[in-house]
Amino acid sequence: MGLGRIPFMRTRRIAILAVLAAAVLEATPATAKEDVLIGSGAPGGVTVAGSPYRYVAISPNLRPRVTVVERIDNAGGRVDRWWYLRGGWMVPAGSYALEGTGLSADGGTLVLASWANGRYSFRDGLPEPPRVTRLAVLDTEVQLRHPGVRMDHAVRRIRLRGRFEVAAVSAGGSTAYLAQYMRHGPEAYGRPGDGLFRIRALDTVTGRLRPAPLRTQDGNRPWLAGVPIVRRSSDDGRWSYALYFNQKQELFLLAIDADAGTIARVDLPGVKYGRDPFGLRLHLRGDGRALTVFHHSYGGTNSDALASVPLPIRPSAEPAPRRHGPLAFLFTPAQPGNLMGRLGIAGHSLNGRAIRVRQWGDPARPALLVFGCVHGDECAGHELEPRFVLSGGCPDPAANLVIVRNLDPDGFHTGTRLNADGVDLNRNFAAAWRPIGRPWDPQYSGPRPFSEPETKLAARLVRAVAPRVTIWFHQHTGPRAFVRGWGQSAPAGRRFAHLAGIPFQLLPWPDGTAPNWQNHAFPDASSFVVELPAGPLAPGLEARLGEAEARLAHRVGEDGYVAKG
Repeated sequence: MGLGRIPFMRTRRIAILAVLAAAVLEATPATAKEDVLIGSGAPGGVTVAGSPYRYVAISPNLRPRVTVVERIDNAGGRVDRWWYLRGGWMVPAGSYALEGTGLSADGGTLVLASWANGRYSFRDGLPEPPRVTRLAVLDTEVQLRHPGVRMDHAVRRIRLRGRFEVAAVSAGGSTAYLAQYMRHGPEAYGRPGDGLFRIRALDTVTGRLRPAPLRTQDGNRPWLAGVPIVRRSSDDGRWSYALYFNQKQELFLLAIDADAGTIARVDLPGVKYGRDPFGLRLHLRGDGRALTVFHHSYGGTNSDALASVPLPIRPSAEPAPRRHGPLAFLFTPAQPGNLMGRLGIAGHSLNGRAIRVRQWGDPARPALLVFGCVHGDECAGHELEPRFVLSGGCPDPAANLVIVRNLDPDGFHTGTRLNADGVDLNRNFAAAWRPIGRPWDPQYSGPRPFSEPETKLAARLVRAVAPRVTIWFHQHTGPRAFVRGWGQSAPAGRRFAHLAGIPFQLLPWPDGTAPNWQNHAFPDASSFVVELPAGPLAPGLEARLGEAEARLAHRVGEDGYVAKG
């Protein structure tokens, strides 16, 4: 029976949606938790910091089962967009607080769970979780109103053997972090009891789990035990924090670094929660420097804090190679023997070609990051060498200059703008991403944000280096070089243009571009573009650009601020 045979869903869908949405939104967590297991949905839906929308999933008791996912304007409560999906789906609750999870920080990816995942059978009085977990990954940039239309790029359905709960989603939506429960213990407080679990990373594009569970701060992959009381996320979506309670009456905070793919555990032995540990809540301090634990029945947040955990959580004994993975060589402390810089391979392209990165100066200082080539046929910038005039030609010890000469070696090898998948890498970043073209079209944006290994590598590098300023070199068909910037990147862009003796233009960013993503994801940093003329660089321009790089790196390394002077 198709959707067309449910006439009221077609002729009265707006009225039905409004009634269903009101019913869901009126169900407060306090009343909904009475008969909701940990695998149930969040009645209030889910939103993320800075987003104007909240997403709610409504699954009427119809046959065949249909789910309506609504995007609701937080300001006016209006249903801005909706999707129809076959089957019964819900916004994952994430914890007993039912705050909702599964939405990426950029708002472009929503991970839904099947209602069947929350149904338990009982054996000897103990709950038996389902043997299969079903997830749906919804691309919120694509409006899917008819479940009979096959649109694989809009919805991906994933089937996993075992019991998994959605814990977090990476900022760009490419990875979902799941708690994999291996066995279930007795009930506690009228709810499912403890279970041994590990955190697994799921590639939302391929639907495959990464082979090994995430490591803790000591480099091991031990079993964890407990149930989540409440979850909170950092405003940028990088960190997900969950407060856990287990049969041993232990409380601990589990932090997931969604960028690095690591976890950290902080035990909270001194928290006095009274008779109800499930009344505990988390409060992220406004400046993002601490996470406090309080009891909601006490009526306070900061003044009634029962515990405070400094942020970010930094493993005390974790060695640099493990913390930075393949990028560890960039962070080797500056010593007399290595002031000439550091050179290594950051990763590989789709076809396995090495993507190299070079660092000069002191890696402990604020960084200037440079990408010399993003499109394979616009690579004049990859030959630029920094000219350290201020330090007598030697690498500047007051700077931290990191250069990726070529982010698209496959395109460079074939002489094309695109990578080996036929994707324009500079349309594949998360900010304002939208479907553009088809494979091998000049501006094809890929099936989803960060779908390509090259853009994923760029994002990892940006988050690891945390540059104060980033320069992306391109080439255009005009005869002269110029700098383009917008918004927060304009002051740094103007400064570089002045140093290089080339014009500056204030131009908005196209959708899905790297500077657009960086300037949205990192409000305290600046990312701009230098458009070089077609063909080889003139010697005079090449010298000015190389000196401007070094001078800007010196200024950034000294104080991290380049808005003036």
